[in-house]
Amino acid sequence: LAETEDEKRRVRDELDRTSGKLDQLIRENAVTALDQNAYNIRYDEINNMYNDLKTRLDTLEAEIQDKLFWAAESEDFITDLMQLPPVITDFDPLLYHRLVDRITVFNRDKVVVRFRNAMEIEEIVWDY
Repeated sequence: LAETEDEKRRVRDELDRTSGKLDQLIRENAVTALDQNAYNIRYDEINNMYNDLKTRLDTLEAEIQDKLFWAAESEDFITDLMQLPPVITDFDPLLYHRLVDRITVFNRDKVVVRFRNAMEIEEIVWDY
């Protein structure tokens, strides 16, 4: 998470600098007679850099939110596990709902259990 936040800061700084370059170019065009073809090429270049950086920043922000979500989910999952008795002998629908995200049956022999913290366990079921 720290690395992603560091990259987000770097991208945000570069985005700010690029925005400043774009503003400066627009002001320069407003007060100086510039070749408009050259101006448009330069504007498009800086604007494309800005858009690429903005897209990267949005992606990083989404990654950070996802990591924070899964950290909270994992903490809740561990808290739920710590509250369990050492041995579970009966099916508890509430416990199942708190711990299991889904169970996928691929065929007669293969089942995958996905827990709420995204951990998966694959089981091979033998037909005797």
